[in-house]
Amino acid sequence: MKMQWLDLDDNGGIVKEELLIRRDPLAKFITGEASANTFAQVPPIRLKQAYPDAKLILCLRHPVDRAYSHYRMLQRFAHEGRRIPFHPIDFVSDFKDDLGRVQWGEQGYFAGVSFYTTRLKRWAQIFEMENIYIVRTEDLPQQISTQRILSVLCHFLDIRDYDFSGVLQLMVNKAGEQELDPQLRNDLFEYFRKDVQELEEFTGRNFNWNP
Repeated sequence: MKMQWLDLDDNGGIVKEELLIRRDPLAKFITGEASANTFAQVPPIRLKQAYPDAKLILCLRHPVDRAYSHYRMLQRFAHEGRRIPFHPIDFVSDFKDDLGRVQWGEQGYFAGVSFYTTRLKRWAQIFEMENIYIVRTEDLPQQISTQRILSVLCHFLDIRDYDFSGVLQLMVNKAGEQELDPQLRNDLFEYFRKDVQELEEFTGRNFNWNP
């Protein structure tokens, strides 16, 4: 199988990338794709039409931490000179402006994507919950618990279990630590509290997300 796509080099020029994968036509393969944007931005029916038998693994993070992390990413993009949809001023005022967009029925740039329940219900309606496995991001930092989660995912995907210890020692795409003031976290969590309660009711699961 040959895959081709266009990309930009360091000077802004267009280059053609190519990936050649050789497969045994008699072997059985499972193929996956990871994206931070699919759940929030892609209509589930589009994915269903392309991959009707897909199984979905959804990583959900504490909504305040998820919003703050996304905001820091946009700040970094702005500092690098990339084009982003708004001009960052400070997290608190920008957070409230972003929620204002959500209240008017718009997508929101970083805070809005931390409202999970409505989106999950749309995905569950198309794919059914039995084909969606939810991972709580806070359970991943410890290698032992992560290996346990991955073993469950192997069963969910109907593939043999595997020792991921070598892979789990690698740390990629990790930003520097920067924590919010505890009182600010508590105040911001109030915006998400109702959605978290609805998420727990819909999934029958306690996410243990507190201020």
